[in-house]
Formats: sequence, C-alpha cells, structure tokens
Amino acid sequence: MTLRAVPLLLALACSGCGETGATTTDLGGKSLPVDAPHLADDGGTADSGLVPTEGRADAADGPAGADGLPATAADRLVEALGVATHFNWAQSIYTTQYTALRQAMVALGVRYYRTGAGTDRGRFVLNDLYKQHGIRGVFNVSQYAQGYHSQLVPGSAAKIIDALVADGAAGLYAVEGPNEYDHSDRQSWVKELRDYQLEIYKHVKGSPKLSHVKVGGPSLVTTVLKPQSSQLVGDISDRVDIGVHHHYVPFGNFHEKGLFQVAQLLANNNYGAGPLLITETGVCTNTGASSMCVSEKAQAKYLPRSAMEIFRQHRDNKLFFYELVDQGATQGNAAWNWGMIRSDLKPKLAYHALKNLVGLLAEPKGPAFKPGALDYTLAGGGPDLRQVLLQRSDGRFYLVLWQAVRSFDDKTKKDLDPPTAQVTVAVEPAAKIRVFRPTPLDAADLTAASMPRKVIGSAKTVVLAVPDHLVVVEIDPP
Repeated sequence: MTLRAVPLLLALACSGCGETGATTTDLGGKSLPVDAPHLADDGGTADSGLVPTEGRADAADGPAGADGLPATAADRLVEALGVATHFNWAQSIYTTQYTALRQAMVALGVRYYRTGAGTDRGRFVLNDLYKQHGIRGVFNVSQYAQGYHSQLVPGSAAKIIDALVADGAAGLYAVEGPNEYDHSDRQSWVKELRDYQLEIYKHVKGSPKLSHVKVGGPSLVTTVLKPQSSQLVGDISDRVDIGVHHHYVPFGNFHEKGLFQVAQLLANNNYGAGPLLITETGVCTNTGASSMCVSEKAQAKYLPRSAMEIFRQHRDNKLFFYELVDQGATQGNAAWNWGMIRSDLKPKLAYHALKNLVGLLAEPKGPAFKPGALDYTLAGGGPDLRQVLLQRSDGRFYLVLWQAVRSFDDKTKKDLDPPTAQVTVAVEPAAKIRVFRPTPLDAADLTAASMPRKVIGSAKTVVLAVPDHLVVVEIDPP
C-alpha cells in the first residue's frame, strides 16, 4: 500500500488522556489504573540514518564532521522536549499544586506539555501556560460512552475541541486521537478508532481558528514483537498530520532499545515516513511495587539518554517525559511514581539532569543560522557508544556522548554503574574545551553536575571516561 508521509508522534505512556476513571487493569501482577503506562519490550537495538528537516535556529543541518555526523542547532534539541501531565484532572496534585508545578516547568525550561481535553481545567491550563510563559500544549481528544475505554462516542470530537479553544487556540500545538483504544477489548475497536480519528482530523482542518494545529494519530499498544494493533489499524495517513505511539522498554532494559525498529513499524503500517512526536516516555521509581521500576539514580541516567536517542532517530521528533510529578505518596502502586518531581514537590535527580542539559543548550529566539562543520574524530568507545553533535549560534559545538547500556538490575534492584569507556576526542584546530556531566548521581552531586567538570584552555585532544549517562563536550573553536 502507498502511505502519505506523516510525522510520527511517539507517545510512550498515557498521561491523563481524556477520561480519568478508576477502573484498573492487570499488568505483570500489579493492579494499575487504566491510563497507566502499558509497557512492552521491543527487543533488539539498531541505528538508522538521520532525516533532518525543520528546526528552530538552524536553516539546515551543517556539513558532516570528520566522523560523518552533521551538526544540528543545539536549541533544536530543547525545542523537542516536553512533559506529560494530568493538568486536566480537577481532583489531583496537578490542580492543588498547580502554581508550584507551573513554576517547576518554567525552571526546567521545557516548551511543551501534554494533557487531556474535555474539561474546563484543560481549557484554563491551555491559555494560562501560553499567555504567562509561552508553553504550548498537546491535548488528547476522546469521549467514552460508559467510562474509559468503553465505546467512543461518535460525533463528540468537534464539541471537545471547540470547548478547549473557546478562550483562544494560540497555545495549542497539537491534538491527538484516542489513547490506547486497542486495549478496550471491543470487537469493533478498529473501525470505531479509525472513524473517530477522521472526525478529529476533518474538524481541525475545517476550522480556520485551528489552521496552525497539528493532528496527531491515536496511540496503540504495539511493538515490533507485538505488531498486531499497528497491522489491524492500517494506513491512517489520510487522517493525521503526525503519528502517535506508546513505547516502553521495562524490566531491566533501557530507553535506546528498540526505538528505531518500532518507528519503522509504524511508518510502514500506519503513517509513512516522518518525524515522531513521543507524547510520553519515562520510567517509574517505585522499585518496591514493580520490576518495571528503577532507582531515582537510574531514572536520572535514562531520561536524558532517551531524549538524545529520540533526537538521533529524527531531528524533528518531540518527546514528553512521563511524567512531571508523582501523583501521590508511594503506596505499592507503580503508576504513582513516574514523576520527575516527588509528590512532596521535591525534584528527583532526573529533574536536575534535564534542567542542566536544557541550561547548556537552550538559546533565545533569534534568526536562523546554518550550523558549521567541526573537524573531529573519536577513538575508542565500543559498539554501545552514542554521539550527537550540536552547535550554538555563537559557534560553540557540543558533542554529546554516552553508553547505551543497562544502568539498573531489575532482579537485584540495584544500580549497575557499568565500566566507563575510554574515548579520545581529537579536534582540528586546537580549541577551548569544557567537559560537563549534567546528570547528578546523588544529592551531593547536584552542584557539580551543573558546572564544568574539566576546563582546558586550548587543546587538540581530550581523553574522556564515558559512563552510562551523558557527557557533554563543549568545543569552542578559535
């Protein structure tokens, strides 16, 4: 079949999509709310070519360096980052602590969030976050006849969308289709989903007020090992602008695992080629509740790595970390411990890691620029070494390195801290070099993680011990 090329919106979990409900479903012996993340091991790892398209500050990716990687505007990575939230829930920490959480988002430096439509609270947040801070939203659109994942109500999409933008649509980046409807166990779910998605698409495209709004596809619980839902839904490129997917890699695996394959699966079956909008990605930290969870230290390693890997897969991907804040104190249920902030509003290590990364790379809006070439080579590292080359508009390059390996043992529930890989970075001509490790490994490391770990006035080489978390090498040529 011939598919219209459509960007993919990779949604890695469900964060308050539409109805809240209290129904539970069984997952690995644990009772989780129906909108909790559905996890599956994609299996395998692979790399793929990069397909650069639009970006905030770079007219196009720059010429390749000596190792063959093009430089990309650093702020383009920041433009890819968002957080998944439950701001649409009236009775939740997202409402009772809204002011504090809004400030936490601003301090984090993200420019996008994801939540559900269909409530007055959602409409308020849409306008408040954009008018106050310029933060734009992705809103899930769905209405069910008798609670979450019962039959979708035909004809309800237009009413939901119009109510959402009644006070303005400037802050709306995208709407997306129903969440994981393939888990509804309805025999007619495929037709109902396709029809509802078409309702969303036709209404958005028929409204001049929404001309800037992207239409995201529905999310499916599908992987390369479980492709049935993707295969059954088939080509929906005629009713989406950008695809949606939920991608989880639990039980001791890591965020780089399987990303390229599942993106290709969705491109082949559903959307055609294009970037991904990953509306949820993350990992829980309640190790006492489930083997899918990791320590807060491992979460801090995995989330920035996930951001870089998703960016490697396509420069116009967007990702939304699931989620901003834990929904409640630890009570033996992993669904409440996915946040980057604890329910007492104390940031976890992952929050600091991402804040540090954004702080290094973010730039104010400015004229487009074409990233230049960096003449550099790498020696050492091994097959698990990953790299991304970025450049700021002032000419400084940022070479991001890490090892794509497991950082946590799900059986022993202990951090692994695998051996570092010795890597020599050589640049020509000599340049000023600063080395950052933005991921703090414990509370005592918070200050050091926000500062350069090594400063070299002028050098052609630097030897690095690359761990299982990001090393950012700032290279300032003469």
